[in-house]
Amino acid sequence: MAIYKIGGHVLPGYEAVYEAFESNFLKSRESKSQLCAYVKGEKVVDLWGSIDGDTTYNGDSLQPVFSSTKNLSALAIAWCVDQGLLDYEDPLLKHWPELKYKENMKVCDVLRHESGLHKLSKGLTPTDLQRSNIKNNSIGQVIEMELQEFPESSKRCYHTMTRGWILNELFRRVHPDKLTIGEFLRKEFSAEPFKADVHIGFESDSDPSYENIFELDVLGVGSTMFQTCLPTFSKFKRVDLNPIQFITKVNNVRKRIKESNNQEKPEDILLENVGKFSFSDRCLIFNKKELRTGEVPSANGTCSARGLGKIASILASKGSHDGKQFLSKETWTKMHSAPTKEWDALLGFSTRFTLGGVSQFTIEKSKNPDLEIVSKNRDGFYGWMGFGGSVFQWEPEKEIGFAYVPTFLEWYDMLNTKGSVLQKTVVECVEALNKSDSL
Repeated sequence: MAIYKIGGHVLPGYEAVYEAFESNFLKSRESKSQLCAYVKGEKVVDLWGSIDGDTTYNGDSLQPVFSSTKNLSALAIAWCVDQGLLDYEDPLLKHWPELKYKENMKVCDVLRHESGLHKLSKGLTPTDLQRSNIKNNSIGQVIEMELQEFPESSKRCYHTMTRGWILNELFRRVHPDKLTIGEFLRKEFSAEPFKADVHIGFESDSDPSYENIFELDVLGVGSTMFQTCLPTFSKFKRVDLNPIQFITKVNNVRKRIKESNNQEKPEDILLENVGKFSFSDRCLIFNKKELRTGEVPSANGTCSARGLGKIASILASKGSHDGKQFLSKETWTKMHSAPTKEWDALLGFSTRFTLGGVSQFTIEKSKNPDLEIVSKNRDGFYGWMGFGGSVFQWEPEKEIGFAYVPTFLEWYDMLNTKGSVLQKTVVECVEALNKSDSL
């Protein structure tokens, strides 16, 4: 049995969530992780744990959350809509006239991963990502010269890295103070009334919050394969798959890359001209200082589950928290409106992205049993998730805000199944309590 330490608390009625969270440590499926959930503006779950009993890790610790960051950039654009600075249906050229050959590209196209700019022909370096260089158009000039390219199978192709860079260029052009998305998040959420610890880029490694970042942990392909061969009762087993299941998942990932017009590996965009890296290094790129201080608003969010959970609660409550309205209900409704279902050429399954660029999750019939189970677990939620396991989503009908952030990356699971089980458990607790109250 693993030696682990869990801190935090759950409110009465949510004991099953604690048990589900703890079970991942009992199965050695975690290194360090946090779980936070709100219901109707009240924090009902606030948990963190460490497999090795590390007492320096707590509910305020920060870790990279990969594509869960995309919700933060979508929120920044929603704020612009709320302020009347732009509209989701605006052509990008209206606010960014230097864009070439992209007359028909709308803001909502970028948010839905339908801009035709899912990859860049010119690689970026970590230096390009630094805030001062972004403001000197280091990334903007690259995007301006790109030509749109759509896969044959679908107009939607997941913008792993590029969505955030495009949105950041748009955001800083329309913001009255020309802030980047990273600067905006610091200004709006670092202090009261929201006080949510979420970051996209740090000014430097001397930032006080920087000292509270915990690094990611990953098993390479060979080590993961070895893990799948261990018996289920082994105390050393960290991968909840058998060899056949693992090979199937790896082949699915490879197939997705091939079918998306040979899209560059996301990490190649960042690591070009930096040197050759192993598979593990590629998974752990956001452990690197130069990528923590830069801005990648699609992928390099550094957050706590508490911070993401509070923002998820704001969105679950239609834009408000403790009487403070961050978004008007009109803009909130627009952000969550018009979900369109399209096959995604990179992900290999259909997604439903709204006008404001957040995914709507509904029960889906699928030949992929994992997808069917996960869609059922997330039915009614909006938001997105991140490579390796993080989940940042909200359910407006029951007013649930949910955030789960692990440091141990299950890179082979594109659906973040582990997090979906925790979501389902929270929902079941809410439903049981509602039923009890109605008796």
